[in-house]
Amino acid sequence: VVLAGFPGQAATASLFKHARALAPDNPNLHFIPPADALITPLQPALWLVDEAAALPLPLLRGLLERQHRIAFATTIHGYEGTGQGFTIRFRQHLDQHTPRWRAIHMAHPIRFGPNDPLERFGFDALCLNAAMAPPTTLAKANTTHTTHTLLCRHTLAQNEPLLRQLFGLLVQAHYRTTPSDLHRLLDAPNMEVWASLHQNHVVAAALIAHEGGLPHETADAIYNGRLRPRGHMLPETLTCHLGFKQAATCHIGRVVRIAVHPQTRHRHIASALLHTIAKHHTQRWDAFGAGFGATEGLLRFWQSAGFDPIRISVRPGAASGLCSAIVLKPLTPTGQHLHTQCRQRFAHHLPHILSDALRDMNPDLACTLLHPPPPQPHNLTPTDLQKLHACAHGPRLYDVTVAPTWALTRHALTTPHIHQHLTPHQKRLLTLKVIQRHT
Repeated sequence: VVLAGFPGQAATASLFKHARALAPDNPNLHFIPPADALITPLQPALWLVDEAAALPLPLLRGLLERQHRIAFATTIHGYEGTGQGFTIRFRQHLDQHTPRWRAIHMAHPIRFGPNDPLERFGFDALCLNAAMAPPTTLAKANTTHTTHTLLCRHTLAQNEPLLRQLFGLLVQAHYRTTPSDLHRLLDAPNMEVWASLHQNHVVAAALIAHEGGLPHETADAIYNGRLRPRGHMLPETLTCHLGFKQAATCHIGRVVRIAVHPQTRHRHIASALLHTIAKHHTQRWDAFGAGFGATEGLLRFWQSAGFDPIRISVRPGAASGLCSAIVLKPLTPTGQHLHTQCRQRFAHHLPHILSDALRDMNPDLACTLLHPPPPQPHNLTPTDLQKLHACAHGPRLYDVTVAPTWALTRHALTTPHIHQHLTPHQKRLLTLKVIQRHT
């Protein structure tokens, strides 16, 4: 089975061409989209994963658990893609769980000669050889000894060492950081560049887009599906997909990219940077948000920074294999009203989606999405409580008390003072059985 992180099946065309030339009568080579990789009924003898750095770590780990006869290939540097983040984080997992794995490195390029001057010039001009700050310079970096700064892009263009550290951090953290990202970073009219600095070294970086503030007639066109304006991802999604027309007229800041130096992770620097950005724009933006491929760890990070999930896609992305989440943080009374509406709608619909389109979602991720929404009444009658007691302590079967059990479980998983008394294992079982309706 062949799986490609990016851009999907097109990336495997050359492999299939040569395979058919070598064995034209062999039909046993199959392509699997990333979204189907962990649920395919096929039991392959070998997995070939191309552009593996484009796939999220949970999917790579799931593949490794499913099949140990597997080859991960990825470009780790250059214009075709960047895999430093993959190299750093996934290698640690391989070392821990499959210590006898082997690494094979292609030292000589295929398309050009070693030390080709034109290729070297391109790398240098487009910052594809940009490097992060040396780890030794950040040993003492923390929230106390770090400053969070909005960078003037004209000044940044003139300060090449700082620009290279900033872009090098983005290259390390995000797969397929390309020259167009450098162009956008320096020239996009609605973009801001923020950095956390420790002794003039870049510890963290964030690219922020200003979206929304659209006229009412444009909001009507988006709401009715007649218009999809570029550069307004959050307002468009909240207006078109969630049905809140006022979102398009709100001013919303969106985190396009955020990255933290590997040396300084888990020091709360990224959260402090987001707090500074939100405080700076309190009078300019109604809300602050982000969209990303949802994992339990990422959701917990955003929730700890004051951002609440308001939407989860019902289908995984073709490239990432993850459902996309949107999180939002209100900054003004107008933003608070929008945030409350979004949260109430999400809290109402999510339990039903989890028993239908997202029935196979990881239960830990599902439970993280469920908690904590706005307070929800459990709507249990005295008769319901009697049935629940008879189910838990008497002869009544679960199958005839599904409705009150669902209501009670939803209340328990979304109410903090009850939620904290459940163990992770108990929450996982309740989510799987009662909310997602597994056997």
